[in-house]
Amino acid sequence: KANRGLRTQEMYQRIVEKHLTELDEVYLKDITKSLIQEHINTKSEHPRLCEQIKLTISQILESAVDDGLILKNCCKNIELPRKKPSDKRALLPEEKAAIKSAVLLPREKAMLYILYGCGLRPAEAWALTKGDIDLEKREISVNKSITFIDNIPFVVNPKTNSGIRTVQAPRCTIEALEEYLK
Repeated sequence: KANRGLRTQEMYQRIVEKHLTELDEVYLKDITKSLIQEHINTKSEHPRLCEQIKLTISQILESAVDDGLILKNCCKNIELPRKKPSDKRALLPEEKAAIKSAVLLPREKAMLYILYGCGLRPAEAWALTKGDIDLEKREISVNKSITFIDNIPFVVNPKTNSGIRTVQAPRCTIEALEEYLK
């Protein structure tokens, strides 16, 4: 998967090195649906990890099918543990009021209002430059992101074209940006 993003490549590498070691001594022809299901079941308290394990094993087996090493991918009907619903929620009125009344440095206020007012992801906001901000049109151009490799930040392109967009910024965000950019 050399054509995938760095994070995706790291995920595959991590899964192979840390979570598939139990299969190191199993011959490819001896891998069964039951063996994979049992392996996933041992990690059922981590639903996302189970998804990644299944994805990685499936990719490996699909390559083996393509190479004629096995006849079918026995990973297709593996059952994954159910995900727990996330704890995300809308801000409460008192939390919104706290944002507006917080005493912040201009830089902190600009970042907070970009996140709060425009709905950008933190990595998208960190990658913004002055050229991405049009104060007159009240627009922010989102066209890159930041990723960290060994705690070193790198600017990367969005995963998909839909990640490239122009966002209308509310007045409070523009005011915070004007103050910061001075």
